[in-house]
Amino acid sequence: IRVGVYMDYQYLAGFFDGEGNINVLKIKGRFYLQLRFYNTERIVLDEIVGFLNVGKIYSRQREGANRIYELYITKREVIKKILTNLLPFLIIKKKHAQFVLDKIDLWPLTDSNFSKEEFQSFVTRKKNL
Repeated sequence: IRVGVYMDYQYLAGFFDGEGNINVLKIKGRFYLQLRFYNTERIVLDEIVGFLNVGKIYSRQREGANRIYELYITKREVIKKILTNLLPFLIIKKKHAQFVLDKIDLWPLTDSNFSKEEFQSFVTRKKNL
């Protein structure tokens, strides 16, 4: 169901700064990327999927907590396009996104060409403000 929300990369960057992250998974010695967006209202994630034409939404609920919806994007070329379009508008996660974009053509990475510690150093908001 489309609610007619105006969606563009500037809006998406603000949403991502507050309700998203870049996740790096290490599987069998290689690192893989995920872009993730979260919200307790599925409709906003449906709008993002409609705007991007990509992504899968999952739902989870912990005992005593609200249901949370998670939008995952895992294809490297799609992540590259999205981060490239978000970058001019990002504030909190700008360094994080630039770090990933600088290395994205090398993915999946290994310990020899990727520092998870350096990547994680951008996560703490206090360092970015």
